[in-house]
Amino acid sequence: MSSKAESYMISTVPLRENLEQAGAGGMNLDELERSYILQVLRKTEWHLEGNRGAAQLMGLNPTILRARMRKYGILS
Repeated sequence: MSSKAESYMISTVPLRENLEQAGAGGMNLDELERSYILQVLRKTEWHLEGNRGAAQLMGLNPTILRARMRKYGILS
């Protein structure tokens, strides 16, 4: 049986990979979330909504994603 960290995937980027990068770079949780949002936005070519949009891939309501983008100073 595998753990959730091993099997859970968001937007084709394993969660474990993001956590390992954070540990190696000394990122805090806010920095990790900001980095992850940017990574998913790049993969979706900055599409926020729709079936292949960043919000859908991250399992977020688009309004929540926009709020987090504002929080981290990410402009669309």
